[in-house]
Amino acid sequence: LLNLVLGLDQLRRERITRELLVFGVVQGQPIIGIIDELFLEGKEIRIRDHKTRQRPTMPGEAQKRTARLQLMCYLTLLQGLFQYFQECNDIQCTGSSTSVFNAGDIARLAGLDLKMPLSVQVRQYASACSIRFLQNVKTVADAFQGLHQFGRKLDFNIGTLLHLRYEWQENLQVLGEEQFEHEEEWMAQQLSKHLPVLRGKHPPQVVPPQEGWKCQYCQFADICPAPNGLVPGPWSTS
Repeated sequence: LLNLVLGLDQLRRERITRELLVFGVVQGQPIIGIIDELFLEGKEIRIRDHKTRQRPTMPGEAQKRTARLQLMCYLTLLQGLFQYFQECNDIQCTGSSTSVFNAGDIARLAGLDLKMPLSVQVRQYASACSIRFLQNVKTVADAFQGLHQFGRKLDFNIGTLLHLRYEWQENLQVLGEEQFEHEEEWMAQQLSKHLPVLRGKHPPQVVPPQEGWKCQYCQFADICPAPNGLVPGPWSTS
């Protein structure tokens, strides 16, 4: 929470910040991520992600699709955070039924007691910051309150144009860049498809033939019942 305040403050002062931790709940699933880079275009916040490649080639469509979904999730988490700043008067606000960021829900999911005192080291870290909203932080609730009070002072819009940059790992040569608009409906469809798999509620299904290269990275390839991993499923979970 404190580093989130510091990152947003750096964005306000320097118009750029990196490695910003974001978190929230999307489709009932807690999600946490680290945004590579946030930068300002006027008063609009933009997200840019840097992908390093082992070889000087651009990724295939399947990998690009995964990266696009990742950035759309980041944007949704950031939008939820700013919605919390704008719509809630204090950390007790529950927001709407679709709220992505809610202090009480996040504390509960993380197993935190809002009244729990912070360690001496954390309190000293907060006091050393030059941000007045963090000067008297003593409990978890105080940390949420400091984030909330700071966030309400920000005068930014969240841009929906997302930026992807692919770089060669050897020398950070830029291999290519993509810009694309956030697609709420497409993201929701992708999450509805993938989340049941992650939760163990969807039977296993082989990848389509055009994505058969994924099988060489699968830890279950040796016991896969599908010849070459390309025979249509679904298969029983047994």
